[in-house]
Amino acid sequence: MFIAPLYCKFSTRRGSDRDTGGDLATGCSDGSARIFDVVTDQEIHTFPHGEPVHSVAWNAAGTQLATGCGNWRDGSARIFDVGTDQEIHK
Repeated sequence: MFIAPLYCKFSTRRGSDRDTGGDLATGCSDGSARIFDVVTDQEIHTFPHGEPVHSVAWNAAGTQLATGCGNWRDGSARIFDVGTDQEIHK
């Protein structure tokens, strides 16, 4: 059985190193965006997008995450509220 590797792109948020803390957002080929705590290496949020996520970006306050899908079927952008884990715009 062949398992395709998970391909992710990254976007960092304030203090995104092991010394100062922070979160790392990933947009992945499995159709999700994920947020990890860079100090503990723990996944703290998962946002379903449905199709491979090609871009992720934080708002200036670091409270919302925008995701973008660039394939021919979807091509959508979504915005998620990180505090509530809710999709707030599609």
